[in-house]
Amino acid sequence: MVRYPLVIVTLVACGGSAPVGAPTRPPESPALAEESPDDECRTACVTAHGVELGQNEGVVAYSNCSERCIDETPNMVDLGVEEPVYTGIIYQCVEYARRWWLMKRGLVFGSVDTADDMWTEVREATSPTGDSTFRVSQVDNGGAAAPEVGDLVIYASDPTMPRLRFGHVTVVVGVDLEAGVVFVAEQNFDNAPWAEADSHARTLALDTEGDRFTLRDDGVPDARIYGWLHLAAPPPG
Repeated sequence: MVRYPLVIVTLVACGGSAPVGAPTRPPESPALAEESPDDECRTACVTAHGVELGQNEGVVAYSNCSERCIDETPNMVDLGVEEPVYTGIIYQCVEYARRWWLMKRGLVFGSVDTADDMWTEVREATSPTGDSTFRVSQVDNGGAAAPEVGDLVIYASDPTMPRLRFGHVTVVVGVDLEAGVVFVAEQNFDNAPWAEADSHARTLALDTEGDRFTLRDDGVPDARIYGWLHLAAPPPG
């Protein structure tokens, strides 16, 4: 029996754990393979659909071709115990964030329709078996707490910007307060190979003024960042 913790999640585009290895490459959707070669998951790709873009501590990110592609193939992660765990629709930004938390924190968060919805709807994270629950707190962009490794940065949706039409989520994988830089890992933002293939996709600027911390994305100056989601208690393990 395959375990689907919580419910099926994210059907649209971006939109210390138990010891586990990196998941195998998600299977390609047979339905997608049978579609016309000019569909949105096959043409005008920044990087070909399904190609590895980079990895952070074994959590691999894959190209979605472009932000227009929606391949509804589910991704499963085999933790080596019980049944594989569903993490989301392959190559989407929410799937990567959930898989990173699963592999590095031993936790998953609940169902959302879009990355933008995470800001108002994700308030707890659970173990895949559902026997442990941890509170997730909101940290407003411009607030009194700096982002930390493992936090999930949430972008607002903007229908005028294709890559942010459903918002976006990215994982904080490094913070340099002195340099004012936050390193992030992600899927389905620009679908380009990561800036550093073995650590992070991009960097965000972190402005500090007094006891206030503001993240900005200089690559997308008009992007609005709500803030970041933070595990309010230490993860298990």
